[in-house]
Amino acid sequence: ERMYQVCIVLFACVGFVLGYCAGSFRTMMVTYGAGVSIAIFVAVPDWVYFNQHPQRWLRADKREGHKAGKQAKRR
Repeated sequence: ERMYQVCIVLFACVGFVLGYCAGSFRTMMVTYGAGVSIAIFVAVPDWVYFNQHPQRWLRADKREGHKAGKQAKRR
């Protein structure tokens, strides 16, 4: 997700600078659109590289949820 955000912001800045220097809104939007397309291609697919070290989720503690229910009733 961080890589996607950095790519979007980077291309937005580059697009703004190029559009400002060229004096063209179209140039700015084409550059930004290309950046979004590249970011989607790189970050959205489920690449094997991202699954090398999967995170394990913790199990829900049933006792903890039961305590929360009792506390809610006391209020």
